[in-house]
Amino acid sequence: MHRDQAPGAAPPGERPDSRRRPPRTDAVLADPRLAEAARRLGRPLVKTAVFDAQERARRGQIAPADVAD
Repeated sequence: MHRDQAPGAAPPGERPDSRRRPPRTDAVLADPRLAEAARRLGRPLVKTAVFDAQERARRGQIAPADVAD
């Protein structure tokens, strides 16, 4: 790892791995669709679904942009 490189970042000259870039949990939960779901279903259930989607994005099963979908 390069001295100035963040942990998990791609080495200089390489493209970063998008699977390591799922959106932050608070950003996903702020999506109006999920905020409404949290009001209806409860925040713990929606948060668990978000964690699961983030993990699927890390494994490359879904695109990071699709986590909130």
